[in-house]
Amino acid sequence: MDFEKLWPDLEWVIDELKDGMSFFEGYVTSIAPNRIAAGVSKIDEAAVRCDYHQHLWSCVVVQADQVQEYSPEEYERRFREDQIVLFCVDYEKKIAGNTFKFKLVIEENDAPSSTSLEILCYGEAVLNSRSPKAAVEKVILECCDLCELFEGDALFIGPDTIHYPRSKDDKLQEWTRIK
Repeated sequence: MDFEKLWPDLEWVIDELKDGMSFFEGYVTSIAPNRIAAGVSKIDEAAVRCDYHQHLWSCVVVQADQVQEYSPEEYERRFREDQIVLFCVDYEKKIAGNTFKFKLVIEENDAPSSTSLEILCYGEAVLNSRSPKAAVEKVILECCDLCELFEGDALFIGPDTIHYPRSKDDKLQEWTRIK
């Protein structure tokens, strides 16, 4: 990734965060759903804090099952069996002296057998860093690592929006393809 080449398409991030946007997003259009548990375990090992126990459950799951805490493997199984609709991971990671807060949202797409990964990066650490531009670069590198960790097909960076790329070939104005 040549960050300097990408920067003109990404410098809006800092302006938007200064104007009150609370996060910006990485979006991976398709991941390997059988990599969720391994990915979550690896994130948990490297994170300052990691919580992968809060999910949006299907209406077929009883309340007693929803309040229990499970292993990443059990959560992955329940996700693949449609018991979990949104698989969520909140974590904080120290990168180059800054502690960044992320939220991952994994969900089934409209496309058959397609699972997407939404990566929210909260802006406070970016704005409070000595160099917000360098902080954005570190966050994007983390997003690239997540894309690889979950065997993603393409990574886009964009604002908080309801319009997401649906495939690696989508060209939406507000989204910049990173890989």
